[in-house]
Amino acid sequence: MHLTNEVLSPENQKLLSQLLKLPAEKLKKFTELGALYQAAVDPEEQEEILQAGVEILRPELSCLGQATAEENSIDDTVDPEAARKVESYRKKVGLRIKKYRKLLGWTQAELAKVANIPQSHVCRLEKGKHAATDVTIERVAKALGVSPGDLDPAMD
Repeated sequence: MHLTNEVLSPENQKLLSQLLKLPAEKLKKFTELGALYQAAVDPEEQEEILQAGVEILRPELSCLGQATAEENSIDDTVDPEAARKVESYRKKVGLRIKKYRKLLGWTQAELAKVANIPQSHVCRLEKGKHAATDVTIERVAKALGVSPGDLDPAMD
């Protein structure tokens, strides 16, 4: 369907206009995420894909003043020790992904292609910037030829 000004609200017209101004690489990644989202059937996987899209668009949305205060603020009700443990766990999982990827001699792009996830997502996972869902761990493990528990001990 071709979107016309009559179909879109003024707010959505503005957002679409900004999307079309994205750098080519970001627009490509965002388009890839859209296709992955449409193919996803697992709600956790869909949420993960949406989060990746938000991460791609956040700088542009912030510039537009569209990002909510909640997205840009730190929740000071989170227990710092609990947050540290979660971050540490994410980093451990990320290091395991990277270790197995390197053992195969693969780049992040090669792993992303085989696992059918965006390369930027592989990068965030390896750096511990994003917690993978079980579906993603299963995809990455299958691509690497290991069990999900080899990457995430919670999946043993």
